[in-house]
Amino acid sequence: MKQNDTTVKQLASINQLKTVLDYVRSHYAEPVTLKELADIACMSPTYFCRYFHQEMGKTPFAFLNEYRIKKSAILLDGSSLSVSDIAVNCGFDNISYFIHKFKEYQGVTPKKYRSRIEG
Repeated sequence: MKQNDTTVKQLASINQLKTVLDYVRSHYAEPVTLKELADIACMSPTYFCRYFHQEMGKTPFAFLNEYRIKKSAILLDGSSLSVSDIAVNCGFDNISYFIHKFKEYQGVTPKKYRSRIEG
């Protein structure tokens, strides 16, 4: 394989990944499946997981959850919505899971996160 062929394949691969990341950023509030993401990248789910982890250093769902938590932190800072409303607005249908993930990524619960700016 020539150098030019490799570069073309790498660019195509990067564009596929960019398309997936753009999709996550615009659909994070909705249920997102591995099959959807893999289909967008034109890969099998197994290969897509491996490829995504290799390129991003995390699984597709770790990326999705991290993005959702970042969005929820913005809402906690800038709105008076309840924690459960924010969870639902950011794609979490299980409040306990949301609180667990929020604490995992932010180091505090959503309520404590919000109170740090109110207090």
